Amino acid sequence: MVVGVGYNGGGGVEDGGGDLEKREKGHGRKKGMGDIEAVKVFLHDKFTIKNIEEAKYFVGVQIAKSVASMYLTHTKYIINIIKDLKLEECTAVATPLQVDWQAHDPNSRLMTDSSTYRRLISRLLYLDFT
Repeated sequence: MVVGVGYNGGGGVEDGGGDLEKREKGHGRKKGMGDIEAVKVFLHDKFTIKNIEEAKYFVGVQIAKSVASMYLTHTKYIINIIKDLKLEECTAVATPLQVDWQAHDPNSRLMTDSSTYRRLISRLLYLDFT
């Protein structure tokens, strides 16, 4: 059983028991095949893998590529947050706050179920850090 695939320092990839080109019969590295292709061939022989080409989404981040650049956005993730909170019909309003405004009202009730609020805060923190 193959434990792991690694770089052997000589320009080839090895699986702990020698070069792939020596060990894999019929699927050895062809001349000019890159290390990535060699690993793909090796993994394809050992496991069923699928090359999904270029990613469109990864961990909530939308990936769009052009010839000159790559664009990363959280638009879909933000829209999902808005839908989860049922705020699709809301519109943005300019609401400037007073300088001495206090967010805490001592006469207000505490939340009975804070799970929705906690989920929103963790999602917003995720947006901030990514």
